[in-house]
Amino acid sequence: MRAGLRKPSSRAGVLVLCLLFLSSFPGCLTDDIAEAWERYRNPPPAPIPLPDIGVRLEALEADLEQTAFDDHEQKALVRLTQLADIFYQRLAHRRVNSIATFEDPALREFFHSEEAFADYYADLVQKLDYEHFEANRPTEIELVSLHIEETGDRVVAVVEFVGNNARPLRFWSVDYARRDVWERTGDRWWIIPGKL
Repeated sequence: MRAGLRKPSSRAGVLVLCLLFLSSFPGCLTDDIAEAWERYRNPPPAPIPLPDIGVRLEALEADLEQTAFDDHEQKALVRLTQLADIFYQRLAHRRVNSIATFEDPALREFFHSEEAFADYYADLVQKLDYEHFEANRPTEIELVSLHIEETGDRVVAVVEFVGNNARPLRFWSVDYARRDVWERTGDRWWIIPGKL
């Protein structure tokens, strides 16, 4: 072997070469390989960082008592969990990419403006479609935890969406975890969409 030429030693390099070869023959790529390749080429954006103060919904009151928040702030955070539950349950068992869901006035009440709602909604529809939710319909939505900034006015909610798999011959369910930012202005909580 001549100097300067080496055999590829990494498995990742071999995988990339194989995928490049297979991508030139579209019929050879299965859905899973094509998806893996697409995710490799276009990685998802970095998730919203979580603040240090975290509370779990199953131990909400106990976790809140261990924080430095006063009674007023604790009541505001309990109110947030009630509002979040209303919002997410309003989305469950509905086709998220339908006009009826998009025009639901009850969903719009959680946003500062029509533009904020449209940004959030477009992102949610795209993510559920990307994760292959059947009919773009989550069958279950669970608010897992809240991560609260020190002021108590900004919260990152970790939410898990579960639904049936839209791909053929996949009997298992699909899930998607997202982080939604809620902000308090006065006594009112709003969902703040991420940048698209």
